[in-house]
Amino acid sequence: MLIIVQDTVKALFADRKINQTLNLGAVNSINWARILAQTTYYFHAYFTLTKSPAYKANHKVRFVVVGVLRAQNPSFRCIASCLYSVDMSLK
Repeated sequence: MLIIVQDTVKALFADRKINQTLNLGAVNSINWARILAQTTYYFHAYFTLTKSPAYKANHKVRFVVVGVLRAQNPSFRCIASCLYSVDMSLK
């Protein structure tokens, strides 16, 4: 999944007309660090939940992120972090 997303983003940035129309911005290394750090929240929440007496082993865990999806927005980082957590086998 990560490769598909990266390829799509690269193609969007390479297309000058789309880039100018959408006013795309890149995620810099500082934001990558924030995204990576935020993935720990999802893992922490998952492991905390699985230790809870209310947790049933045969039920799926669902994370819900509510917010506006646009780059450089905390909601975007939350969504990206959640997707990367799933990509890192958090299920």
